[in-house]
Amino acid sequence: MNFGQILEKRLARFLNRRSPRVGMLIVGTSFAVLTVSATADARPVEIENRTVLGVPVRLAKIDLSDRKTVMNILLANDAPRANTGNESFGDESFPSMVKRAKAAVVINGTFFSKDDQKRVMGNMVISGVPVKYSEWENMGTTFGLRRDNSPELVTARTQHKPAWAEHWLSVTSGPRLLKAGEVWIHPSEEGFTDPALWGVRNRNALGYTRDRRTLLLVCFLKAVSLEKEAAVMKSLGAHEAMNLDGGASQGFAVGNRILKSPGRQLTNALVVYDENFPPSTALAASWQQYNRNGSAEADSTGGASSPVGRVDRLSLMPVVKPSQSPARAGKMTPSVSSPDASFPSEQSVGLGVGGFGTGIVYREFRSPDVGFQIGEGGFFLDPADRMLGNVHFQLMYRLLDFGGVKFSANGFALAGRSSDSIFLRAGIGPGISWPLMPNARVFCDVGVIPSFPSSVIRGYIFPHAGILYQFR
Repeated sequence: MNFGQILEKRLARFLNRRSPRVGMLIVGTSFAVLTVSATADARPVEIENRTVLGVPVRLAKIDLSDRKTVMNILLANDAPRANTGNESFGDESFPSMVKRAKAAVVINGTFFSKDDQKRVMGNMVISGVPVKYSEWENMGTTFGLRRDNSPELVTARTQHKPAWAEHWLSVTSGPRLLKAGEVWIHPSEEGFTDPALWGVRNRNALGYTRDRRTLLLVCFLKAVSLEKEAAVMKSLGAHEAMNLDGGASQGFAVGNRILKSPGRQLTNALVVYDENFPPSTALAASWQQYNRNGSAEADSTGGASSPVGRVDRLSLMPVVKPSQSPARAGKMTPSVSSPDASFPSEQSVGLGVGGFGTGIVYREFRSPDVGFQIGEGGFFLDPADRMLGNVHFQLMYRLLDFGGVKFSANGFALAGRSSDSIFLRAGIGPGISWPLMPNARVFCDVGVIPSFPSSVIRGYIFPHAGILYQFR
């Protein structure tokens, strides 16, 4: 009998006499400290230090089937809402957030802007209450928890909008790493444009197993690429996974111990409670009520453990600010008053060739569906009608986004000068664009100009194609 077997045998005797129970699992030359519950039903959070595919990681395994497992989002400074372009509650040091949370695990959440507003990315739901919402939001991948800790990952631009109204907890981050057990990395299709995201950097990730019973929160102790991050998550047993904020925001704590300290203050963090680190009485009651009927108790203030206590509504309805009347509250807009405040403006510049001329093209979308394009160039209609130059303006409405391939209906105006006159014409036509590489898209628009009694333009159907670089 070797040392490990002797220790395991003595440990088993000890566990049969003690409660609560704490054990150590010996496997070969590596070990992991885990907590063992006094009952078969409860499975507290398990923490492991592992090396996977040459990458050292800290892994938190959360049993979502355990009724004592409660997840939440912690906002900086116990804020009533998440930061937006309209209002900001600042940021907070990670040690302060960990101390306030009193949770089994605390890990940094989603991205936020570096300006004074510190705007949080995407929509967010805490304890069944929207703390940031815009119907225009469709960037990134959303992690949501429904009743009974049922998890889901939804990539809005390639799938459908997340069911925020049915989430106890919802946070949007990305890019997605795994989809249905396979590596799936398409940052540009999700709306990400920051080149730093593609490189090798410090990362944290979230995923869950195929049976949806185990949630994996992973802190990478070595800088990795998105591809390596995805491969590690798959090796750890994740069936679905997404990247969380990283770099200087990477933070990870177990109990009151900070195992990875961020290099900056944070605006939000994911927290997990279990049998050994229980949630506040108010938060626990709110979670139980939510599981019974899909809505939280009206008095679930939650104290330090639940930052949602001061939010005005407990269902996905308008949250009326003091300066607003109910009639002006609008649709589910607790913190966003316009599409521009939430949807990240897409701005691209490139080169177009064809019917609208060979020249510079600028394209911008300020909402997921509506955008415009403006460009200039010169071209020949036919040997008799030479155009010396033109400017075109195109209004675009997106009809469909299928796996990053985007179809639109376009209306355009064309103004220019031919060899003998100045002209102004308008028309309609379809458009399509598809990703070529990160931040680059190929586009093709077909213009239909109706026939007019004119010596300059007599009616044409022509293509206009090119390449765009998305810089924002």
